[in-house]
Amino acid sequence: WMCAADSSGTVWAATSGGIVSFKETELTNWTDKAGSDNLDARSVTVVGGKVFFGTASGKLITFDGSSWKMSSVSSHPVTCIISEPSGTLWLATDGGGIVRFDGKNAQTFNGQDGLPSDYVRALALKDGKLIAACHGGLAEIALNAGK
Repeated sequence: WMCAADSSGTVWAATSGGIVSFKETELTNWTDKAGSDNLDARSVTVVGGKVFFGTASGKLITFDGSSWKMSSVSSHPVTCIISEPSGTLWLATDGGGIVRFDGKNAQTFNGQDGLPSDYVRALALKDGKLIAACHGGLAEIALNAGK
């Protein structure tokens, strides 16, 4: 589904078969260590020394280089993950809108909050705003909207 590279040159891949990494000539399957042998990872991003994966079941999996943590952030597939400079994560979902996750608390933004649709495919940061590509159009959210 998606790939991202960390500062060491490791490429991380979110796949329908789980989580894998590739560095130089070594391919490693991390799926069982990430907490499930039946994991459908849909999105990935690298922030600082951490790698974040979004799953088809709405989970956020975090790898800090030595340990794995799984958080439930939505009941919908996580299609994209992006980070504010502050470290707050924004997650696009397929049917559940956008989730703002500060590491402890998840806040959802959806059609009732003004999104064109709850089906969000991609996110970008621009000029202090989060831009969301939704079915039916684009949406802008001020980064301080969830504070």
